[in-house]
Amino acid sequence: MTRSLEAQIKHEGLTQTSLSQWDKLFPQSSLPESIIPIYQKIQRYLLEQTSTIPEGEIFLGTSDVIESIFGKYKLFSQRCPINELGVMVLTIVLVTTDFTVNLIKEALETIRSKDVNIWQEQVFGQSTLSKRKVVFSS
Repeated sequence: MTRSLEAQIKHEGLTQTSLSQWDKLFPQSSLPESIIPIYQKIQRYLLEQTSTIPEGEIFLGTSDVIESIFGKYKLFSQRCPINELGVMVLTIVLVTTDFTVNLIKEALETIRSKDVNIWQEQVFGQSTLSKRKVVFSS
């Protein structure tokens, strides 16, 4: 039962329907008496974890996705001469989006490099590389 719950949460996340999905998998009436206490603990856990989830929302039930995204980000950022969390954070989009011709066209038509540079300056400030250039140019 616990392995099934782990699989359900890992693959489908936590939603308002998680408890009812669980109940369909393991109807309490079909379980031996000795397992009922564990079953009820799982029900309480699911109820507690899903009670604040808004209708139609899916919450991550595991950090696997986030760990994978940041692992790919770290791999990609290793190619940069100076590793810092800056505009490179935008590369996360590369591993989380299905790119289509229309999506790329829309992005190129709506977002200017100048806007990205302004955003970067506002959010991250001066980069380590630009600071080094200033220091070594004098």
